[in-house]
Amino acid sequence: MSGGELNRLVTVQSRQTEFDIYGNDAAETWADVIASEPAAIRPLRGGESVIAAKLQSTGLVEIKVRYSERTSQINEAHRLVNTRTPAEVYNIRYIEQPDQRGRYLVLTCERGVAHG
Repeated sequence: MSGGELNRLVTVQSRQTEFDIYGNDAAETWADVIASEPAAIRPLRGGESVIAAKLQSTGLVEIKVRYSERTSQINEAHRLVNTRTPAEVYNIRYIEQPDQRGRYLVLTCERGVAHG
């Protein structure tokens, strides 16, 4: 994989629970874990579904990132956000390291569905 293929930037986010003053779960938010990681995004297939009485486009995408100490921490509980287009949020469904040499990770993600 050449550096020219990594022409997008993604932010890796983790779910965080905020507590109220009494220690109760108040809200769940997403916090940045890795900001502006270079990535290659390739659509695999798409479709449409009705969510909350609205037609939404959905799709599977393949996202490649360089393997490093910080990207090795990515798991299916995280989500990715396209840094240039923050409305594009990707739920991670599967992670693989196809070459087994520690050069890059391939994340199969779903776009256009509920986040979480």
